[in-house]
Amino acid sequence: MKKIKLAGVLLLTAVLMVGCGNQNDSSTSGQNEEDSTTTAADNNASASDNTDSSKDTANKTQAQDEDETLDESEQISENDSKDADNEENDTEEEGQREVSIYYIDEESGEPTSENIMITDENDIWAALQEKGVLTDDCELLGFDVNEEEKTVSINFNSALGDRIRSFGTTGETEIIGCLVNTYLDAYNCDGAKLLEEGKTFETSSGANFDGITGRIEF
Repeated sequence: MKKIKLAGVLLLTAVLMVGCGNQNDSSTSGQNEEDSTTTAADNNASASDNTDSSKDTANKTQAQDEDETLDESEQISENDSKDADNEENDTEEEGQREVSIYYIDEESGEPTSENIMITDENDIWAALQEKGVLTDDCELLGFDVNEEEKTVSINFNSALGDRIRSFGTTGETEIIGCLVNTYLDAYNCDGAKLLEEGKTFETSSGANFDGITGRIEF
């Protein structure tokens, strides 16, 4: 009888031990599954962070490339603008040329000359006014160049005719000489025809400029 009870106690003990072992295994398995799930979540979070970081880097790189492209475009545009300005300045300079303006020096009273840049006959006229050869009321009414005959035609208003006639022979010669010599040299011509209001110009001394006048020495 005692043997039977002892056997029952041992059997019960064995059953309890087996049950505890299964419970521990189940607990360990559950813990392992939980740890595995946590690790996977961490890995997913890390992967997501890496993806976001890659996107941020890509966006920054793209933005930097766009800025550099914009800077290059602005630089090219600025250079094109400068080139256009330089071409315009070159064109303006190509239209200019250097000529000698003859006038009477106020201090010495002797004929002299000065080189200036001009674009046309009106610039020469303005320079002669500036140098005192012509007055402000003197006007250039017409100007023609005959390249074949190498002559120029200068048509001026009566204000210049009256100015010339107001001087004596010396004064007349100086004004006419500065006018004629300046235009002959500027256009590489040998003779000039002088007209007053489209008509033959005459001086107070009776000189009649109905023909072609060459370079005047004075």
